[in-house]
Amino acid sequence: MDAQVAYGFHHLRNEKPSLAQGPISNKVYSLTASY
Repeated sequence: MDAQVAYGFHHLRNEKPSLAQGPISNKVYSLTASY
C-alpha cells in the first residue's frame, strides 16, 4: 500500500470514524485514493 493512501485512510479514521469501519471500507478507500 502506498504511504500516501495509508496516511489518507488514517486521517479519515481520525476525522470520521463512522466512515472507516471494517476492511471493506478500507479497500474501497484504497481503490478510490489510488486513482
